[in-house]
Formats: sequence, C-alpha cells, structure tokens
Amino acid sequence: MTATITQVAIDNLPGTPGQALGSAAGGIIIAFLLGLMVVRLLLVVGDPERGRPARIVVDLAIVPLLAAAIMLMVGRLVEIQPIG
Repeated sequence: MTATITQVAIDNLPGTPGQALGSAAGGIIIAFLLGLMVVRLLLVVGDPERGRPARIVVDLAIVPLLAAAIMLMVGRLVEIQPIG
C-alpha cells in the first residue's frame, strides 16, 4: 500500500522546474487570497460595526492562505535560483 502511494506521488511530481512553475495550485491560492482580501476591505468600508463578526472569520481564513502564499513564493524563488 505504501509503495503504491509513493509511486503515485512520484509519478505526479513535475519533471522540470519549469513544469513546477506552471502548476495551477499556486494561482488558485493567490486568487483566493486576493478575493478574501477584497471581501475584507469591503467589510471594513461598508459597515464596520455590523461587519465585525464576518471580518473576524475572513481574517482567520486569510492568515493560513497568506502563510501558504509566502511559502509558495519562497519555494518558487529557491527553484529558480541556481544551487551552489
């Protein structure tokens, strides 16, 4: 079972750094993060008092997405730069 899962994971890895940069996962994370930031700004501008509970929930969703986006960008920069 473990060997099968490992083989599936290896088969799904991109072959070159260029293929890794072309994956859609990073774009989805960034798009969702930007969408949540726009929603938060609209909640702040619209009605600060009534939007406060929703803003707290949006803030809780933004934090892990922001961490994922930062890790994604650092990983992409490390892939692009030559080693050594």
